Amino acid sequence: MLLDASIIKGIIAGFILSLPFGPVGIYCMEVTIVEGRWKGYVSALGMVSIDVLYGIIALVFVNRVEDIIIRYERYLTVLIGIF
Repeated sequence: MLLDASIIKGIIAGFILSLPFGPVGIYCMEVTIVEGRWKGYVSALGMVSIDVLYGIIALVFVNRVEDIIIRYERYLTVLIGIF
């Protein structure tokens, strides 16, 4: 019985956390309500596409920064030790 309640609470928490908060998510909800389900799908697809693009850019940037940190690790250690 306790496990069932935990699963239900987890599902509810998952649904709440997956709501699209923020200006773009609110805009997608508005488009869906005003213009219909199909336009809502299209706007959500655009939102997801941009999020994926941002993720790819972040991944590339983190890899480049990691390479720089590894290359200059000795100098960074001395610099951090000074401060």
